[in-house]
Amino acid sequence: MTMLVNVIVELIQLIIAIVLAVVSLYAGFFAFTRIVKGIDVPSELKQGNIAIGVFVASVFIGISVTVVSSIRGVLVGLNNIFADGALNLNDTLDVLSSCMELILGILLAIGSIYLAIYVFSRLNNHTDLIRTIKNGNIAIACTVSGMILAVSVIIHYGVIGIVTALF
Repeated sequence: MTMLVNVIVELIQLIIAIVLAVVSLYAGFFAFTRIVKGIDVPSELKQGNIAIGVFVASVFIGISVTVVSSIRGVLVGLNNIFADGALNLNDTLDVLSSCMELILGILLAIGSIYLAIYVFSRLNNHTDLIRTIKNGNIAIACTVSGMILAVSVIIHYGVIGIVTALF
């Protein structure tokens, strides 16, 4: 019986993790489309713009890298609730603080994307980044994507440090 309960709890946590991941990616994509105002991202993807595809893929991976520890924190909080079988104030506070961690992680993920785009634009002041990628420049898209991923990995560890200090 205990094994069945553990499997059910793990399935519930998996479903919650999937929902949190989708919400994080949706929020990040929504913010990304606001950051790159000069690009109609869905339209460019429909037209087969590979540069935009590379750019968007890096945004999704960057968000995932940044928020993975936050999602883990939510699951640990939920695991504490399931472990003792009763909802108490400490468990509720754990889950609430974990949700705050997730929100912080999403905000920092979006900030890391903006930072990478800003830094690239400043380093290449003669290049209109958004227009260049919209025009299909894969080399620029790959370079900016690499910056997004690098900044996301670094910020991921910053999120862990901040979350450890605050919560």
